[in-house]
Amino acid sequence: MGGARRQIFVVFAAFLMVEKFEFSVGEISLLLLANAAINVVLAPKIGRLIHKFGERNSLIFEYIGLVFIFIGYAVVESSTFAVFLYIADHLFFSIAIALKTYFQKIADPADFASSAGVSFSINHIAAVFIPVVFGLFGSIRRL
Repeated sequence: MGGARRQIFVVFAAFLMVEKFEFSVGEISLLLLANAAINVVLAPKIGRLIHKFGERNSLIFEYIGLVFIFIGYAVVESSTFAVFLYIADHLFFSIAIALKTYFQKIADPADFASSAGVSFSINHIAAVFIPVVFGLFGSIRRL
């Protein structure tokens, strides 16, 4: 589900910026560059926080934070707040590394490669399949 969330909201957020707030190509490019720079600086700090608080607590924090971010996307009326949501969404996605580190802790080292390959493949399939299905539901609903 994490891959599907990533696909939907990376596309949705940029679409929101362009459609609702009329961001230009240059503004979207600056947003992507700023987001990347912020993540390069803060991702190592997020990793240290995951180590300090543990994967379970970090993931709980991520999912609760995402609820507020998604509600924010639903009600946003300010382009500045939309940019904040976009950057916060990507910072929260950095916490998803806790899934991988938790898996490394619980998996049998002999089974790690095959288990990781299957789980990452399922995540990728869901990342492609779920947005298509939801898009079809949205199209049917509009008819």
